[in-house]
Amino acid sequence: MTVHVTDHAVLRYLERVIGIDVEQHRSDLCELAGPAVRLKAKHAMLSVGCCVVIEGDFVITVLPDMPKTSGKAKNDRGGANGTSAERTKIPWQVRKRKRWR
Repeated sequence: MTVHVTDHAVLRYLERVIGIDVEQHRSDLCELAGPAVRLKAKHAMLSVGCCVVIEGDFVITVLPDMPKTSGKAKNDRGGANGTSAERTKIPWQVRKRKRWR
Protein backbone atom coordinates (compact mmCIF):
# COMPACT_ATOMS: atom_id res chain seq x y z
CA MET A 1 0.00 0.00 0.00
CA THR A 2 1.37 3.39 -1.04
CA VAL A 3 0.58 6.45 1.03
CA HIS A 4 -0.07 9.67 -0.90
CA VAL A 5 0.31 13.05 0.82
CA THR A 6 -1.47 16.06 -0.66
CA ASP A 7 0.02 19.53 -0.95
CA HIS A 8 -2.63 20.76 1.49
CA ALA A 9 -1.45 18.25 4.10
CA VAL A 10 2.19 19.28 3.61
CA LEU A 11 1.25 22.95 3.92
CA ARG A 12 -0.67 22.32 7.15
CA TYR A 13 2.21 20.22 8.53
CA LEU A 14 4.67 23.05 7.85
CA GLU A 15 2.30 25.56 9.42
CA ARG A 16 1.04 23.66 12.45
CA VAL A 17 3.87 21.27 13.35
CA ILE A 18 7.05 22.92 12.10
CA GLY A 19 5.77 26.40 12.98
CA ILE A 20 6.27 28.24 9.67
CA ASP A 21 4.12 31.37 9.44
CA VAL A 22 2.45 30.77 6.06
CA GLU A 23 0.43 33.98 6.17
CA GLN A 24 3.59 36.06 6.65
CA HIS A 25 5.14 34.41 3.58
CA ARG A 26 1.91 35.00 1.63
CA SER A 27 2.01 38.67 2.62
CA ASP A 28 5.68 38.96 1.59
CA LEU A 29 4.93 37.39 -1.79
CA CYS A 30 1.96 39.72 -2.33
CA GLU A 31 4.15 42.72 -1.60
CA LEU A 32 6.90 41.54 -3.96
CA ALA A 33 4.57 40.55 -6.83
CA GLY A 34 2.10 43.44 -6.42
CA PRO A 35 3.68 45.81 -8.98
CA ALA A 36 3.79 43.08 -11.65
CA VAL A 37 0.16 42.12 -10.98
CA ARG A 38 -0.91 45.77 -11.31
CA LEU A 39 0.94 45.96 -14.66
CA LYS A 40 -0.93 42.84 -15.85
CA ALA A 41 2.33 40.92 -16.43
CA LYS A 42 2.31 37.19 -17.13
CA HIS A 43 5.75 36.55 -15.55
CA ALA A 44 7.93 38.66 -13.32
CA MET A 45 11.40 38.34 -11.83
CA LEU A 46 11.33 39.29 -8.17
CA SER A 47 14.11 41.02 -6.27
CA VAL A 48 14.71 37.85 -4.23
CA GLY A 49 15.85 36.02 -7.38
CA CYS A 50 12.81 33.96 -8.33
CA CYS A 51 10.09 34.30 -10.96
CA VAL A 52 6.34 34.38 -10.40
CA VAL A 53 3.73 33.27 -12.92
CA ILE A 54 0.64 35.49 -12.86
CA GLU A 55 -2.89 34.95 -14.19
CA GLY A 56 -5.17 37.91 -13.68
CA ASP A 57 -4.84 38.99 -10.05
CA PHE A 58 -3.43 35.64 -8.90
CA VAL A 59 0.15 34.49 -8.43
CA ILE A 60 -0.12 30.93 -9.73
CA THR A 61 3.35 29.58 -9.00
CA VAL A 62 6.91 30.50 -8.15
CA LEU A 63 9.79 29.33 -10.37
CA PRO A 64 13.56 29.44 -9.78
CA ASP A 65 14.08 31.40 -13.04
CA MET A 66 12.17 32.84 -16.02
CA PRO A 67 10.40 30.32 -18.25
CA LYS A 68 11.93 29.77 -21.67
CA THR A 69 10.10 31.17 -24.67
CA SER A 70 9.58 29.05 -27.74
CA GLY A 71 11.84 29.75 -30.70
CA LYS A 72 8.96 28.76 -32.96
CA ALA A 73 6.76 31.75 -32.12
CA LYS A 74 4.58 32.79 -35.04
CA ASN A 75 4.67 36.26 -36.53
CA ASP A 76 1.63 38.19 -37.72
CA ARG A 77 2.05 36.84 -41.28
CA GLY A 78 1.66 33.22 -40.18
CA GLY A 79 5.30 32.16 -40.53
CA ALA A 80 7.95 31.56 -37.93
CA ASN A 81 9.80 34.63 -36.72
CA GLY A 82 12.39 35.80 -39.25
CA THR A 83 10.48 34.47 -42.25
CA SER A 84 7.52 35.53 -44.31
CA ALA A 85 4.56 33.42 -45.28
CA GLU A 86 5.15 34.00 -49.00
CA ARG A 87 8.80 33.42 -49.78
CA THR A 88 9.80 34.35 -53.33
CA LYS A 89 12.32 32.23 -55.17
CA ILE A 90 15.50 33.94 -56.33
CA PRO A 91 16.26 33.40 -60.03
CA TRP A 92 19.31 31.23 -60.66
CA GLN A 93 21.06 34.05 -62.55
CA VAL A 94 20.99 36.27 -59.46
CA ARG A 95 22.33 33.52 -57.25
CA LYS A 96 25.27 32.92 -59.59
CA ARG A 97 26.13 36.62 -59.96
CA LYS A 98 29.39 37.53 -58.29
CA ARG A 99 29.64 40.64 -56.19
CA TRP A 100 32.28 43.25 -56.85
CA ARG A 101 34.52 43.88 -53.90
